[in-house]
Amino acid sequence: LMEVGDADARLLGEGVLNLAVPNTALHAGETFDVPVSVSGTAAFSYLNFRVEYDKSRLKLVGYQEGALTGWTADPTGSGGFGWDDVQDATPQGTILTLRFQVLEDAQAGTASVRLSQIECFNFDEAWVNLLSETADVTISEAAGNEFLGFTRSGSNAALRVRLAGVERNQVQVLVAAVDASGRCLGVRSGSLSATAEAGIYTASIPLPEGQAAYYRAFLVNRTNSAPLAASVDLR
Repeated sequence: LMEVGDADARLLGEGVLNLAVPNTALHAGETFDVPVSVSGTAAFSYLNFRVEYDKSRLKLVGYQEGALTGWTADPTGSGGFGWDDVQDATPQGTILTLRFQVLEDAQAGTASVRLSQIECFNFDEAWVNLLSETADVTISEAAGNEFLGFTRSGSNAALRVRLAGVERNQVQVLVAAVDASGRCLGVRSGSLSATAEAGIYTASIPLPEGQAAYYRAFLVNRTNSAPLAASVDLR
């Protein structure tokens, strides 16, 4: 995560609302979290702000409470968030985590997230100046089918796959054992299981027997065995 905040801004106010955004490119359909934290020494008992973002590329789909609990929120409507208490708080760490999803038809480019209309008071109703800055996330071109991970878990191959434009039941995963000369010693096959992430699937396949120098994984069409992604090796 890349934290967005400005050291100069901290000197001008009594606190800063920081947004931590992914520092890797995101693809259509992916979800990602943006933790919101407070830095500085400001104590407050009331905080209200609105989440603004690029609605042509992103969708705010939910949130999770952090160091501050009891939020009043409308994440899928106005984007407004409010918190209050009967005494001042000086929260440490993440006070709230925003969850976004990249739209399926999102164009590649930069999508901005920012907090606006910030209102903050302490218990004596004195204004607390909290500053915030715009955070940018990078949206890349639509991803194709690809292996995201290939590791060994005991006697099994653990695979993580992204699918785009093809249904899971149309796909078969193959794991081959290969010797030092490049000769195939055996092949095992398996199916993909869905995960909580859109377009992301996993598989656990027993490794083929034999004195393998390495293993190679393939993603193929279940009907005609046509390759659907570049193969990957586990050495």
